[in-house]
Amino acid sequence: MTEANNGKTILIETSVGILLRNNDKFVGAQRFESIEEAYELYKNQKMSESVSEFIKSQKCKIFTKFKPVYLNDMDHLIADKAVDTKVTDIEIAEALEMTTEEVLHMTQILAHKMSGVTKRPDVVELYKLVETFDKDINKRTMRIKEWYALHFPELTTDDCTEYLMCLLKIRNREEFVKNNTGEPELVNLAKNSMGRPFGAEEIEHIVFDTENILKDIQNRKDVYDLLNETVKNDYPNLYELMGQTNNDLLTLCRLFSISNSTLHKMTGPAIQVLGSKKDKSKYGAIFNTSYLARSKVDQGKISRMLGNKISLCAKIDEEKMENGKYGSSFREAINAKIDELNGLKQSKKKISVSEFTKKVYKKSPVEFVKK
Repeated sequence: MTEANNGKTILIETSVGILLRNNDKFVGAQRFESIEEAYELYKNQKMSESVSEFIKSQKCKIFTKFKPVYLNDMDHLIADKAVDTKVTDIEIAEALEMTTEEVLHMTQILAHKMSGVTKRPDVVELYKLVETFDKDINKRTMRIKEWYALHFPELTTDDCTEYLMCLLKIRNREEFVKNNTGEPELVNLAKNSMGRPFGAEEIEHIVFDTENILKDIQNRKDVYDLLNETVKNDYPNLYELMGQTNNDLLTLCRLFSISNSTLHKMTGPAIQVLGSKKDKSKYGAIFNTSYLARSKVDQGKISRMLGNKISLCAKIDEEKMENGKYGSSFREAINAKIDELNGLKQSKKKISVSEFTKKVYKKSPVEFVKK
């Protein structure tokens, strides 16, 4: 027996089941049948009492892959809060004959259920969150660049994530030159840099902010993946039409945001100019789509066609009629129309003004007839 529990059995409460440990060994385990069963036990936050009632309802006996444990005397049990116990997910998974992925998944579901969040985040909420992430990340990255440029102005790259990763790799320019020999170009830039030296405290602040920005970039990616999955599941036809590129998907979400999720009630021309800043405009938010970027001529015609197709797909998805069938056919039709219009433009030959004049006003030669 260990001195920590003084011979008593330790009751360990987890999100996936109940464990009993004595002398640093698991002597019993009971897995919850469902999330609802775990939620009923833990929702009142009186876990030990609820678990005791649960064990009594099991006829004071826990069946496990170990020996059956009889709990005739509940006084021998002490909750894990009273004892400093540390159990890893791997140990829990082995005791309950589960995988670590199942343990983590069930834990996340139970945490979501206990948080009281019953409404699933919709497209507009997720889009606004992604938009907030983008603005915040861009603003903070710009400030980090301006700050670190005083120390290493020669470090330049177009990709913000790549710049932040390089910053974490270099940190203090002078120490990087002394300790790194594997990247001669970067070392040479750092060695001949015109920036001023930074102290350890200043570098520490920059590194701390950079790590937070990289975490937000990962969080933004996770939210965008959830947004992509939500649109794909809830609006399959719109996703087939507007979900092929990241920019198109965000444009579709912006249309949802501007229209307050009422695209299915709007006509094609209304969607075409939705989000425009001018009264008489051919384009609105859909001007940023890849369709209009590929269109070299008659962009007004393509935008009108795209607005009509978005309106039709929104109405179809609202009625839950087809699972992406119409969206893919509409996308192919728009692409074919764009290729047709671009092909007509290429077939037209450009001629100069002088050639045009000669072609139009060319006079036939005068023939003199001898009598």
